[in-house]
Amino acid sequence: MEAKKTPSADLTNKVGMFTNLGLAVAVGLTLAAFEYKSFDDGGLKDLGSVADNFEELLDVPITPAATTPTTPTADGAASDPRNSG
Repeated sequence: MEAKKTPSADLTNKVGMFTNLGLAVAVGLTLAAFEYKSFDDGGLKDLGSVADNFEELLDVPITPAATTPTTPTADGAASDPRNSG
């Protein structure tokens, strides 16, 4: 069965052009959004003075390294799992 469209109404041959046009518009809007500059008319807000002593927060106690437990073997002797291989 034939398609009843006229060749002038068929847009399948212009799909590439519309795709490129849509991509160009999207890239243009993205660049415009990144380049847009807004200026804040309000002044800087005063948050008050900070009187905290941050030196106390920097003292981190040294923790000992964790030891791996040994697993018993069939003969009853303990083996080190790091050296099995």
